[in-house]
Amino acid sequence: MQKLKDFVPAIIEIRLNRAKPSQPHTYFYAQSGNSRLFSTLVWKHPQKVVIVAHAAFTGSFYRQTINLADELSKSFSVILFDFQGHSRSEGKFRASFESAAKDLDAIIERARLFGFEKIGVAGFSMGAAAGFLESRTGGISALASVGCPPIWPEIPVFFKRSLTARAAMRLLNVRIDSKPPSGLTPLDVAKSLPPIPKLLIFGEYEVVPDEVINRFASAVTEPKQLLKMKGVWHADLKGQESLVRNWFEDCL
Repeated sequence: MQKLKDFVPAIIEIRLNRAKPSQPHTYFYAQSGNSRLFSTLVWKHPQKVVIVAHAAFTGSFYRQTINLADELSKSFSVILFDFQGHSRSEGKFRASFESAAKDLDAIIERARLFGFEKIGVAGFSMGAAAGFLESRTGGISALASVGCPPIWPEIPVFFKRSLTARAAMRLLNVRIDSKPPSGLTPLDVAKSLPPIPKLLIFGEYEVVPDEVINRFASAVTEPKQLLKMKGVWHADLKGQESLVRNWFEDCL
């Protein structure tokens, strides 16, 4: 049985490693279904924007997300947002990549209203999975994926919603839905993706087995670039944010 102390390392890591963008920024809300999504715009480029989509349980102000946003803002405008049920966004967090993709779609629509002509997405974990599903609509010009789970990982909080797990999620300011994981996964759509540039980054220690990641990476349509980083955990860039910025400069 899970105990609250089992969640303490993750709670400390996420709560203590939060920051705001280092560049001037403004806040806005985007509507996704019945929920408003808290969002942040860093203005740099009048035509090109990269939307940075965070990992599950973290939020847009998590340090890893902010580090990438700060690096990207050297060359592009940047939008960050909280998925439903996370931090300052409304609604509940559903274990559904399709639901996350709908949130991302709402942000893309707002980016178009801002006047951006080229829209890139840089996603961490669940945010990357949302990017793969959303790319099928044609609204994304380039997609950088950091630790995309091809399928839902066997994380107990997704499958056994104990009171302890719910309490831990509240401490992370995550309001989680009670339904089990459902819907399409990146592995389901990998062979039907449009021919936009794709950057797939995986760490040595991911949340799904290597054979699943290899099957997914092989199935993803061209053009694509695959990078595996040794000694790196799931959805982490280990200070290599400039690699992603340079890639977008070439592709977006």
